[in-house]
Amino acid sequence: MVTNYAYVYGEVATRPVFDHAMDRTDMYSFFIKVMRRSGTCDILPVHISARLLRRHKIVQGDKLGIAGQFHSYSYRKDGSCHLRLYIYAAEVRKEVAEAANYIALSGTICKPPVYRTTLNGYEVTDLMMAINRQNGRSDYIPAIVWNTNARFTADLPVGTHVVLIGRMQSRNYNKVLPDGNIQLMVAYEASAFFVEATLKRASVTNYIKEAPFYGDVT
Repeated sequence: MVTNYAYVYGEVATRPVFDHAMDRTDMYSFFIKVMRRSGTCDILPVHISARLLRRHKIVQGDKLGIAGQFHSYSYRKDGSCHLRLYIYAAEVRKEVAEAANYIALSGTICKPPVYRTTLNGYEVTDLMMAINRQNGRSDYIPAIVWNTNARFTADLPVGTHVVLIGRMQSRNYNKVLPDGNIQLMVAYEASAFFVEATLKRASVTNYIKEAPFYGDVT
């Protein structure tokens, strides 16, 4: 059952560098820049295994497509718990294509949704989704849901199964430090254009038939 699918096509913004070892596998990280139709861009982190990197020499400035999953892991820093989000690359294709950014997630709401209205009058609901992997681990993905979907999801109880379709985005914000200084931070999240409640955990396979490609990712 496919419950987590991500696909991006864009320009490699940084060269791959060693990040960490996981399950006896060296993992490398880099950033990929994906243009939006509005002309702005999302600069998204990617993790790729050394084995896959040996098959695909990735150079800054390359244009490529990456299929995989939107993963997360938590860590503690300065006494606080933080969530790190990234695209886990399962397949790489160097080809000429249009910019693309697509995500399909199937999981459960694990925190009460937070409904709000922006200064521009847009309705927004903040969701936190828990998505189980086949290896027993889980990914916790924050998501922003807009307008009609925001009203629909605002009152969904914790534990509700949902399918979310949208894109991955980077968002800059200012964090006020204890000494009063302001630090520019970057948040990564899913931005949803479709959300559907389901009776049980559902596969997203039917939702990604129109996507460029996808593999058997875990």
